[in-house]
Amino acid sequence: MLWLFRILYAGFAGLNELSELSVLSHSPKMFAMNICIQDPVEPLLFQRYSSPRCCLCGEIALLTGEHKLKAAILKQEFGKDQLSVHRGSEERGRIAQSVKSKHLKFESRICQTCNGARTQLPDREFDKFSMLALQRLRLQQEPKSLLDDVGYQVGSPSYLNLFRYFAKLLCCHLAEIDAPIPRRLSQFTISKSQCNCVWLDIRRDWTYEQAEAQLGEFQYAAHGGLLVYSNRANNAPERFHSTVTFGLLQYVFFICLNPIEILELKYIYREFYDWCCLRVELAKQTPLSDNHWRSVGFLE
Repeated sequence: MLWLFRILYAGFAGLNELSELSVLSHSPKMFAMNICIQDPVEPLLFQRYSSPRCCLCGEIALLTGEHKLKAAILKQEFGKDQLSVHRGSEERGRIAQSVKSKHLKFESRICQTCNGARTQLPDREFDKFSMLALQRLRLQQEPKSLLDDVGYQVGSPSYLNLFRYFAKLLCCHLAEIDAPIPRRLSQFTISKSQCNCVWLDIRRDWTYEQAEAQLGEFQYAAHGGLLVYSNRANNAPERFHSTVTFGLLQYVFFICLNPIEILELKYIYREFYDWCCLRVELAKQTPLSDNHWRSVGFLE
């Protein structure tokens, strides 16, 4: 049984942003180990940086805001049009004058080096991949079949850079709520690690399909905020998940925590750990509909 709680849901008309933090519960994974916690403890597997430090590398530097939705693709999708930014079912939204608007950026900050040289190749790879995936979709082909092409073989530069883009988004979503970020995720994002820890699925966006049936083809972009899976037995957080959509194309991506990381959350970042556990209990009282599950990439 899966559970999902919702504390914030933001959306756009034309440009749709789902900015939400959620916790899900699923079947438990059993493990046992002996640990020794001494005080003070130096965190090993997670990091938590806030201004004036970059949330990716921790350096003190001039910080910039990362786009929640890729700026280059927004330009292709919407041109120079003003964007109406909505939260949930709001009828009146905020106006974003351009794709550089603060409404389209994370409040969490990364340094200019991380936003430039360290993540420029992943940004460009996502632009390229997205264009090719949309082409396949329009030809009634499966867009995720691109990952089977020679250019995206596991471990290749194009493969790693594509997944680094999604790793960066997960880091920014976590930093947005002052949550600890797995070091293996941030290290992979800025190319200090070659080990991909992000899972990815590519599919048709259910929300867009429902609207298209009523309105016809229209301009659309969205992100699914941050969702946190939780262990059904003890409510411990186990996975961080998000989505991003351009037109009909939705990317579903997440990172699974290993048992040692879960223990570090429990004993060193107890406030965040307890908060997740509490939200799961509250979610069990108000489970979401199947349609909401479909909107975040869980049900066909």
